[in-house]
Amino acid sequence: SSSTRPHDGENADTHDSDAHDSDAHDSDTHDSDTHDSEAHDSEAHDSDTHDSDTHDSDAHGHDHAHGELDAHIWLDPRNAARIVEAVAEALIRIHPEAAAVYRRNAAAMQARIATLETSLREQLAPVRRHAFVVFHDGYQYFEHAFELNGIGAVTLDPTRLPSAKRLTSLRRALTEHDVQCLFTEPQFEPRLALTVIEGTEVRTSVIDLLGADVAAGADAWFDIMRRIGDSVAGCLGGA
Repeated sequence: SSSTRPHDGENADTHDSDAHDSDAHDSDTHDSDTHDSEAHDSEAHDSDTHDSDTHDSDAHGHDHAHGELDAHIWLDPRNAARIVEAVAEALIRIHPEAAAVYRRNAAAMQARIATLETSLREQLAPVRRHAFVVFHDGYQYFEHAFELNGIGAVTLDPTRLPSAKRLTSLRRALTEHDVQCLFTEPQFEPRLALTVIEGTEVRTSVIDLLGADVAAGADAWFDIMRRIGDSVAGCLGGA
């Protein structure tokens, strides 16, 4: 299989979320409907671990439920900053008389994003090399942004059950890579994921990339990212 990167793509708004609603006048320009080409830059996301393959592929590498695309671009703070810039420029084209306000709000939001990125990087640095498995392969941007050691996913497509071959391969990978944690998601039944680690010492924790219970608003994206950081750092750190 050929190596891929978390791609910039026209379908990147597939996972639309209330957590990305924005009011640009209140310094929140994280509108998820504005995922245009400027927002999808994914430089520095090269990886040999994310192999595009079939649903029965070996669990030692990440495979893509999203084909050539991973829609969860907001999980990389650098993409979030670009989204802010893209939204601000789009609004300026519509309301050029308010350009100074939009640019000021965008700069303030980007500063908040940079601060959070630094905080998360420091929080996750101690567990960066600890191996983990996710329920489905939707965390490539977060893993690459913070140089984490995700080694596979239970399923490539959360709407389909993985094959027995894939589950066997994943069980083998748990031992070979000394996997510390399995991360489940609140949107999906965890029973299958828990079956994979039955009889092992692998810990579990929940991460929610969509922010199902996060209130929409200027702080939504920040809350989602902090919660993911807390879950990953806590579980991989032994909590």
